[in-house]
Amino acid sequence: MSKAIRCGPDLVKDAADWPWSRYGRHAGDAGRDTPITLSEYSTPLPENWVRLVHAKLDEKDNERFQNAIRRGCSLGDAGWSERIAAQFELESTLRPRGRPKIGFWPL
Repeated sequence: MSKAIRCGPDLVKDAADWPWSRYGRHAGDAGRDTPITLSEYSTPLPENWVRLVHAKLDEKDNERFQNAIRRGCSLGDAGWSERIAAQFELESTLRPRGRPKIGFWPL
């Protein structure tokens, strides 16, 4: 579900109406003005992309998205996330918060 719709129905009724999103452009409203300059995607969008934007997330996926937002970490499979974190020196976003548990560090 798009951020614009999830934040509240008072903001916009359709994700295409959110001015800071590329959704409207890729959903068929290519002539609409946006307040930001958008680059093209580096990979093609799936054919069912519009349906995916409007799909409700299941609880597990919603928790993954919320965790990525809270922690500022990348969202992807484990190997990709670890490579990106290492490339940008963000490994701390993948580790549990707080002090390590007793016995965590090898002697």
